[in-house]
Amino acid sequence: MSKNILVISGESSGDLYGAHLVSALKEILPDAKFSGVGGTHMKNAGVDILFPIDELAVIGVSEALSKLKILSTLFRMLLKKADTEKFDLAILVNYPGFNLRLAKALKDRRIPVIFYSGPQVWAWASWRIKAIKRYVDKMIVFFKFEKAFYKKHGIEVEYVGHPLVDTVRPEGTDLGIKKDLDSKIIALVPGSRKNEIVTLFGTLLETARIIHSRNKNVKFIITKHPEIPIELYQGYLSKFDIPYRLIDGFMYDCLKLSDFAIVASGSATLEAAILRVPMAIVYRVSYITGIIFLLLVRVANIGLVNIVAGKRIVPEYLQHNCNPRNIANGVSGILFGPKKYGKMKEDLESVNSLIGAPGASDRAARVIKDALK
Repeated sequence: MSKNILVISGESSGDLYGAHLVSALKEILPDAKFSGVGGTHMKNAGVDILFPIDELAVIGVSEALSKLKILSTLFRMLLKKADTEKFDLAILVNYPGFNLRLAKALKDRRIPVIFYSGPQVWAWASWRIKAIKRYVDKMIVFFKFEKAFYKKHGIEVEYVGHPLVDTVRPEGTDLGIKKDLDSKIIALVPGSRKNEIVTLFGTLLETARIIHSRNKNVKFIITKHPEIPIELYQGYLSKFDIPYRLIDGFMYDCLKLSDFAIVASGSATLEAAILRVPMAIVYRVSYITGIIFLLLVRVANIGLVNIVAGKRIVPEYLQHNCNPRNIANGVSGILFGPKKYGKMKEDLESVNSLIGAPGASDRAARVIKDALK
């Protein structure tokens, strides 16, 4: 019997995870029908996109306020769809603020809910535990410590490992970048959202200018997200005179070619870790969001690579510490300090042993197939 499955993601990383999960599900549920909210990856995987994610991604409380109208419209549209079309299951991919509210409404309609890539309630927002326990039938998580956390709270949970282990595969191109023995390449990875580019890119470029002023053998690769207009990047780049290549896509090749990466906090830090690229993590949010985060956060580090390691193995430059001189000093000390650089490489090897084995999407698909029974 064909299954009708709703899949909801609200950001680019969730779009990627959701796409690989849907592809794995189609292998074992060939007659299943998928529809929902996502981006290019989910669309290419065969999901009927009811609403694109382009305008949904936010990075803080104050930023989310500007999206209330569009989120409200989307919420009503999805509930109308749920009322008129029989869904056998809803798979909610991260995006907790919206998806947990949706989970309640779907449970009221007796639609089973699986949360894939759970909210980081172990880091902050612990009040969401009650909502998860009440409205989510099963959590599917990427890290072992997450399984222990949710199990402690009496929530049905399965650990499958991280899907990035399968997806982080450079294509093997040199991108036309020639590297000699004396040069160093630093990747600048300002994020996958427009507001991240606006908040961080200028800081990264000024950091690059300072580093290059001290060492002319340093060159820069700048990763452009395929769905962000190039004009946004060019507006910042026109103000800086540094040796760079702006690469559209080929994220993993950019990282693989680099000796070091300065990365916006998020899944890109784990991608760099999988490729064993030493890095520094940067992030900045609005003043209001920063204050709220400081009041709620319960972990010492925000970078996924540091959280997985259980200690700070790569530096984090956040809020007022996220300034060009701080970052330039720290990056130079590691990149040109053989002992520090070698130690970070060793630590990244240990992180890879904690991320999980290949096949996470396939394992998650089997969990979901069993749940559908």
